[in-house]
Amino acid sequence: ALIREVLEETGLSVKKDSIKEYGYTLENRKSDEFEKCIFSQKSFYYFVSVEDYLLEQRLTEDERELDFVLEWIDLKEVYLINSKIKINKNNRFIERETKVLSMLINDTFK
Repeated sequence: ALIREVLEETGLSVKKDSIKEYGYTLENRKSDEFEKCIFSQKSFYYFVSVEDYLLEQRLTEDERELDFVLEWIDLKEVYLINSKIKINKNNRFIERETKVLSMLINDTFK
């Protein structure tokens, strides 16, 4: 799934022998959509190397509407950008990803 997701969302081909697990997060919270339900999501993180060529992205309709583009950006820079975003029920994933970025920057996600 990792190789497919990277290819679809970025157009980059992962080198299979480069995949190294970094860790995972487990998010449990009250559902925003259903009153008596719990939202539970386990997110996995990996280090990978990619091939030197770029293929076409295969984005979902939602991703295209949001103008998703591949962009290389420094971890500290994206952390600062994410830290300034006001979190709401439509973008809660940014809070989780910002915490992981902080752990990567400080190398505390072990």
